Amino acid sequence: TFIQAGSTFGVRIFFEDQSSVERSSDNLGELTSFLSDYVTESRNPNNRLNVQQVEVFYPAGILQNGVVLIDTPGIGSTFKHNTEATLNFLPQCDAAMFLVSADPPITEVEIDFLKQVRQKVPRLFFILNKIDYLTEEEREDMLTFIRKTLCDQVGMADDLHIFCVSARRGLQARQNRDSAAWVQSGLDRVETYLIDFLANEKTETLRGAVKKKASDMLAEILMQMQISVSSLQMPLDQLEKKLEIFTKKLVELEHTRDVERDILEGDKKRMSAFLEEHAERLRQKTRIALKRVVDTVFSTQDGGSLNEHAIETAMAEFIPGFFEHEMGQSTGLFQDKMHQTLQPHRERLKVLIDSIRQTAAELFDILAIEPFGLLQIEDRRRLAAGFQGEALDDLLPREDLLLAGRSPADERQEVEHGLG
Repeated sequence: TFIQAGSTFGVRIFFEDQSSVERSSDNLGELTSFLSDYVTESRNPNNRLNVQQVEVFYPAGILQNGVVLIDTPGIGSTFKHNTEATLNFLPQCDAAMFLVSADPPITEVEIDFLKQVRQKVPRLFFILNKIDYLTEEEREDMLTFIRKTLCDQVGMADDLHIFCVSARRGLQARQNRDSAAWVQSGLDRVETYLIDFLANEKTETLRGAVKKKASDMLAEILMQMQISVSSLQMPLDQLEKKLEIFTKKLVELEHTRDVERDILEGDKKRMSAFLEEHAERLRQKTRIALKRVVDTVFSTQDGGSLNEHAIETAMAEFIPGFFEHEMGQSTGLFQDKMHQTLQPHRERLKVLIDSIRQTAAELFDILAIEPFGLLQIEDRRRLAAGFQGEALDDLLPREDLLLAGRSPADERQEVEHGLG
């Protein structure tokens, strides 16, 4: 379930066949009833409606600037593929809030899950719910136990912070518009902490990225200006000789570029072969796994008779979790392979660009200014998605923009193009 900003209250349901239904209303009771038809076990048992994803639109300040809260299925869900889907989605998140309850405290299943989550998410926040059922002494004992468990078995830091809340009291406080009760529920601290994290830490990250981009552009502009000044001061015959040398250098680099293209084409063919080999291994693994399911069902039937309904049921339970896991593993494998394949090309491309820069600097007797470097594509995509609608003026101080002789409006167009 994706909870995101909206001008009005609304819900959109996506199904596995790519169809969808949606509803908007100012009546929250009506929307809650509509949503319950699709997401509760009582009204949609075993997900017989084949709901794939839910989007909830809510006009809340914390959801502005592209922030999206994602409510994942419970750990140890009845459907194994729910847990696999959660793990596969986590790398796209900036932070995760892990909710544990006082009855019971953190379980072995949750510990195993957290070990995997910790490798995929940069920041983890922990919330202990139902503290209204505990005395002060019981709460301290519970916190000590959870903190020790997370440190010893999951490997979390000793200064781990756990928020203590009562969701029930928080809901009542919101419904009654009781600000004092909202603070007492503990959820006020969670909200404040999240807003600080989203508004400050992420904004600082983007501000640094924008400054780096601006620095790169300034370095390029400065070098172009130095070359222009040097060429204007140079005798014409000397300038023509240097341009001739530079042209020869460009011809050499074009040959290098052609060689690099040939290498890249070979890598594309090898990558295609690798994908096909992996697909064939996956097909074989799938056949073996499905045969094992059928054999297991067949062996449990009286007299060894064939029960097609039992086989269909077993397949329906097995296939989603199996393929969710395999797709997650395959995606990670392909990403690693792609990085290993493309990284040498990136490095050789940088050498090629630096060579042009250095040649120009030597010919025109100027200092070769090295850019600070650009963001990786993945970083740009995540930052852009996380700050849709954010005014560039708020992210990059005006004086930094004016150093380049450009207005914030001019710079916005450049940076949005770079981040996109």
